[in-house]
Amino acid sequence: LTTALLGADATRVAGFAVRFTGVVFPGESVRVRGWREGGRILGEVVVADGERAG
Repeated sequence: LTTALLGADATRVAGFAVRFTGVVFPGESVRVRGWREGGRILGEVVVADGERAG
């Protein structure tokens, strides 16, 4: 996200907060998405294959 939305300038990151809602298992691919909203940068990371069965 820093590279895509802040020109790779990590000094522009004042802080961050996260919320974990699931588990990523070894070998799974993830998809990272980021966007700007009201002066903030928001992002999410999800398992690339979609929902898991079970």
